[in-house]
Amino acid sequence: MGWQRVRPETYNNELAFDAHVLRMAGDAQALDLYDKLKSLSDSRAADDLALQTRIADLDESLAKLLDPLPDVSTDLTATQQALATRGDELSVKDRNSNVVSFARQVKETVDENKRKAQAAEPQQPQTVAIQPRPDVAKQ
Repeated sequence: MGWQRVRPETYNNELAFDAHVLRMAGDAQALDLYDKLKSLSDSRAADDLALQTRIADLDESLAKLLDPLPDVSTDLTATQQALATRGDELSVKDRNSNVVSFARQVKETVDENKRKAQAAEPQQPQTVAIQPRPDVAKQ
């Protein structure tokens, strides 16, 4: 069972040796096929690396979007209690003024949080060009 396991660096050395043997033997077709397969394998590895980088970027953007908004419940509770206890003592004009002031503060907080959320969103999605398969393009 141990003989079936091949370390990557050993495998690469064996492939390089095989390529040298093919060159010495003058087997141009096999050597050309080997070069094409190696190029294909290298491009696949580069594509996988690009995909992993893109996924990491998306995860980072998503984490920014999912950051919780600041907790304003204590401020809201304090304001509600202040309005409730003083509601009977204040005139209608003063109560309305307090409500308007409170509504403005809430609106400013909501607008600020919207700006933060928009700033955390990625600006433009990146697109990947899809190349046609070589056998389809020749038809």
